[in-house]
This record gives sequence, C-alpha cells and structure tokens, in this order.
Amino acid sequence: MVLRSWYPDHPPTWSTVITGCIALLWLPLNSIALETIDWLWVSGGAIVGVIALGPVARSLAETRVSAWDRVGKNGRRIVVLCIVAAAVAAGLWIDAPPVPTVSFVGGFMIAISVHVAMHVVHFGEIRGWL
Repeated sequence: MVLRSWYPDHPPTWSTVITGCIALLWLPLNSIALETIDWLWVSGGAIVGVIALGPVARSLAETRVSAWDRVGKNGRRIVVLCIVAAAVAAGLWIDAPPVPTVSFVGGFMIAISVHVAMHVVHFGEIRGWL
C-alpha cells in the first residue's frame, strides 16, 4: 500500500506524539478570537499538509537533505528554530488577513495530527522520547 511508504521506518516517539497533540490543539486555541473559520482554507491547508507529510517528505530531495549530517541533530534543531522565528517575525510584520491565515495553518496542523495518529496506528507502539 502506498500510504505505508509515507511513514518513517521506525515507530513514533513520545515527542512525536506530543507534537501531534499540540498541533491538534492549535486551531481551537488560535481561532478563539476569530468570529468564524473558513473551511475552504482549512481544507486547503489540510491538503497541502498531507502532500508535504506524505509524498514530499519521502521524496529524493528529502532523502538528500536528511543525509546532510554536517550540522548534526543540534544544527538541524537550530535551523528549524530559525525558520519558526522567521515565520513568527513575518507574521508580525505582514498584515495578513487573520481568518484565511489561521484557517490554512489550522488545516495543516490537523494534517500533522492525523499523520502522527496514523503513524502510531501503523506501528502499534510508541518507543522512546527522541
């Protein structure tokens, strides 16, 4: 089945499961101040999330990036934190409309949560923390 190739070759860790739970809480926590959620944007974000977590995450380009070990684990964490910091800074400086932005990102977060849940179901166990 093609979906099996979308998951890593190891069981999920507790940190992965916690990340999936936090992602699931993101949309309700960030939509409290909004009057409505645009479900078209939510579905768009979910579709982009499924594509990013499925076929793109298992592509040749991703394999090459994962094999890049010059920076090591801590270096990759620093890169991820820099990307998150840049995204937060861009969000503060760019006056994006809140309903489509929160809805799209919420859909992506739902895709992350579903991906993590299916990873747990696929392996039937959670192993370790990292």
